[in-house]
Amino acid sequence: MADTAPRNKARKLANARNLAALANDTKWGEFFSAVERLELPLQVKLLYEDQAYDMTRVWVPAKNYVDSKNGPELFVFVEWVRASAIEDVSRIARTAGLDYSLNEAEVTVYGYK
Repeated sequence: MADTAPRNKARKLANARNLAALANDTKWGEFFSAVERLELPLQVKLLYEDQAYDMTRVWVPAKNYVDSKNGPELFVFVEWVRASAIEDVSRIARTAGLDYSLNEAEVTVYGYK
């Protein structure tokens, strides 16, 4: 049986900030796999961090995990990712069924909003 404690922690963090979950492991898995293959840099914001951090290269070390500055982290903790590769990242997000927004300089893909 899977350990539900991390997922409960993520749910509590999101609820405390009135955030709605917009993604799941399947969507993030498809998204991060494509970003990893294309070697696109991202800025990643985790639910429990105040600041986002830059990833020069995305790495998915295990199913449902993305590498973070603190080591592998479950997808459920990804609040959003941002990139300047607007065309590639928005296409990947759209294909994966993830919610995203665009401006002239970047695309933001949401796990929570």
